[in-house]
Amino acid sequence: MTIVDEAPLDTQPTRNGSTATSTVPLTPLPSAPHIMSDEDLVFAGEEEVLAAPGSAKMLRATRIAAVSITGVIGLASFVLSFASLTDLALRAGYTQTVAGVPLAPLWPIIVDGTILQATMAVLTLGAYGRQQRKNRRFFWWVLGLAAMASVGANALHAVLPPGQELEPWLKAAIGIVPPVSLLATAHGAAILSRVRPMTVKAVRVHQETQQAQRIAERRQHWVHVARTIQEQNSSQKSITDRPVELIADVLESTHEGGHSQRAISSSTGLHHEVIRKILKAGDAVLDAQSS
Repeated sequence: MTIVDEAPLDTQPTRNGSTATSTVPLTPLPSAPHIMSDEDLVFAGEEEVLAAPGSAKMLRATRIAAVSITGVIGLASFVLSFASLTDLALRAGYTQTVAGVPLAPLWPIIVDGTILQATMAVLTLGAYGRQQRKNRRFFWWVLGLAAMASVGANALHAVLPPGQELEPWLKAAIGIVPPVSLLATAHGAAILSRVRPMTVKAVRVHQETQQAQRIAERRQHWVHVARTIQEQNSSQKSITDRPVELIADVLESTHEGGHSQRAISSSTGLHHEVIRKILKAGDAVLDAQSS
């Protein structure tokens, strides 16, 4: 009942000197509930959780800003590192030119190019999980060593007086970077060329193949148990006269499918007593295998 329903009804408004219009206040209607949309959902790890209104748009904007800022910082860092490493390469003896192209600028390209390739490989192979753990470990090592070479060279350039020639061992250290980087990047390219693209179809086929393999292995297990049952119960014709596959069906339906004896009897046509004997013999075999 509402307030209007509970108010007294004036059946003769003209006689009582009142008007036909009711003066009882009306209760305001409740506002429509908020309908949740995809904008209200975000992913936290692998969970889909309800977020504050507008947080999904804010997250996308923050990601775009982060990528943009990273790009600007990366470009600026490359320019400064390029200048420092080029000067260091000149001091190490790369003063020549080949076909009018100076050799010194090639050294920072080798160092930072190795870092870029290793970083991209780590990010790409991360989607493959355990499958590519070994290859990811290789690229992490390449990334770490190349980053140490870049950071160390930049730090060395910062503390050296302008124009000072490098020690012989420093020249040797700078000289071994190009061939080592060539070996690492070439091996990395070979690794990436052997990785199959992780498409949705490929993942589904891989999962279906693994599932079929597991089913086949479990089936072989129950067939082996069924053969053992017949060997150990050779005097019981109700068991030895049955096909091995049929006995395996009874065992698999009970232990894997959780079916009742009535359901197994309906599907196999076996009598309940035969099913009980098979299951009893099967329990004895399984207990002996587990002990």
